[in-house]
Amino acid sequence: MDKYPERLAVTYGVHPEAIHEAIRRGLISFENRKDVPCWRYGDTGNAILRKLDGRRFPGRSAPKALALTKGAAWHRPIGLNDVVSNGRRDVVMVLEGSKDALAAFHLAHLDGNASVGIVAMLGAAAKLAPEHAEKFRGHRVRIFGDDDEAGRKVLARIGGQLARVADAVDVFSFAGLHRADGEPVNDLFDLLSISADDHARHPEISAPTNLDQKGDLVRVIAPEPDLLANGNSNDNAGGKKGHFYTINAGIKSSSDQGLKAIMHTEHTEHSEYSEEGEKVKRKTPLPFLRSVQKGRPMSPCAKLVMPCIPTARGQTNEMLFKLARALRVEEEQSQEPIDDLRRQCAARWLRETGANCSPEMRAVEIVDEYLKDRMNRVKKPVSKVVEAVSRAIELLPHEPEVIHPYLAGNRNPKLERLARGCRILGRSGPFLLPSRQAARIIGLGENNGASVANLLLKRLEDEHIIRCEERGLKGQNSGKASIFNWIGPTA
Repeated sequence: MDKYPERLAVTYGVHPEAIHEAIRRGLISFENRKDVPCWRYGDTGNAILRKLDGRRFPGRSAPKALALTKGAAWHRPIGLNDVVSNGRRDVVMVLEGSKDALAAFHLAHLDGNASVGIVAMLGAAAKLAPEHAEKFRGHRVRIFGDDDEAGRKVLARIGGQLARVADAVDVFSFAGLHRADGEPVNDLFDLLSISADDHARHPEISAPTNLDQKGDLVRVIAPEPDLLANGNSNDNAGGKKGHFYTINAGIKSSSDQGLKAIMHTEHTEHSEYSEEGEKVKRKTPLPFLRSVQKGRPMSPCAKLVMPCIPTARGQTNEMLFKLARALRVEEEQSQEPIDDLRRQCAARWLRETGANCSPEMRAVEIVDEYLKDRMNRVKKPVSKVVEAVSRAIELLPHEPEVIHPYLAGNRNPKLERLARGCRILGRSGPFLLPSRQAARIIGLGENNGASVANLLLKRLEDEHIIRCEERGLKGQNSGKASIFNWIGPTA
């Protein structure tokens, strides 16, 4: 079972370190159920079992997962004991299962947020008992539910409960988001394959497990003050069941309409004083929503800068190099210098980054000079690689299967797809393949699938299907990718 963590990472497209962190917390383990390799997500109170290859279990009903508890035990939040015993103040809560919990660990690793607590409920029917809700007192919680009717209902119900005891509670909406394949994002696991356009439009997607990161997709919820003052309660924690309102959207609603109103509100509400000294309320449309509704695109500067904003200290160089690469692509497409745009981006980046900027970069001139230098270091125009990979993806449905004993025995569709993609790219000789572009070939998002793509490329190397001619800089967004040759069987 030593290789089971790596196999699990490849099956679901998550970083291996995310799997190991969950193992360290006692939330993931492995077993063979009737000679079928399985992974168990759970703690001592509740657990669920899935096949390691991600497929359904055999049988008439062919379930995707097997619940290992029944009755009241099935409703217990998995991971809550870890949160309490380790004093994890910030908590990410997923409401519908182990795949979303796996995605939460993956995103927390990418966010550099290893200490965040991760709590999972096992479905929309789950109910949070009052004694479990009380354990969230003193914590900050971000809740992720499915973007469907059942998901919104459980989000409203549990969100209303937690808002009465936790220090702060917010919910993350997937409304309007799409995966790279064009399908709507329905849950946190789908967010791993977010489209590049949506990722650029919503910077909060870059660090969804960072509770300090806000944006148009995040809504804060809290109990209605007058209900708490009256002390009304019927079940759960104090106040009427499921009532909450959004602090930053200026809207009150009950549980049945709450999430719908939260996700679609178009104004913020603030207080002003009239000339007579009376306090009045004003409603101001949200500029972002107005621009989306009217079809106005983001400015070229914002499009380039917003995906490159550091979410924590220590990310300055990485994010600036990412911005430099984007600027290099823009320069190549425009076929003329973009000095003015580069300076605008430098100023915007510095303004948006704030306290997360390293001290030596806190001047527009310094950031601009850094971007200019890094743009010159991008040796091969990135867009040509992107174009080559895009052409390969178009040809994939018509590309014959790669006949190789390892691929036949492994039966990993992502690995087999990557092999076919590499054969297409390698027909004209050595090919440059960054890990993010390899992630596109296997159907994962560029930002979240690079680590899995690297693992699969290494497997193809080990089995002498491809050969690395020049190794890129491992683990860095350097712009220098590895160069490969196809040495496997030709079609």
